[in-house]
Amino acid sequence: MAKINPQVFMLNTASKALEYQDERKNASIEEIMRQIILSIGSEKKDLQIFGIAAANEILKMKRAFAQLSDKELLQRLTNNIPRIIEGIEAE
Repeated sequence: MAKINPQVFMLNTASKALEYQDERKNASIEEIMRQIILSIGSEKKDLQIFGIAAANEILKMKRAFAQLSDKELLQRLTNNIPRIIEGIEAE
C-alpha cells in the first residue's frame, strides 16, 4: 500500500470536517470530531493524530473567521500545516 502524505491527509480530513459542518449546521464540535475519527478508520492509525489535529484546527478557524469561505480557510490551514506537524512530532 502506498504511503499517504500527512499534509494531503490533513487537508482531506479538514475538508471533510467543513463539509460535515456545512451539511449539519447545528452539529457540535464533539459530533463532528467523532464523525471524523470514524471516517479515518483504524487502517490509518498512524495518520489519525494528523487528521484530528487538522479537523480541530479548521473548526477553530471557522469559528474565528466565519466570514471566510471554506476555500480560504483551507488555504490558511495549508499555511499552518508545517507548524502543526512540527508540534505533533515534537510530542
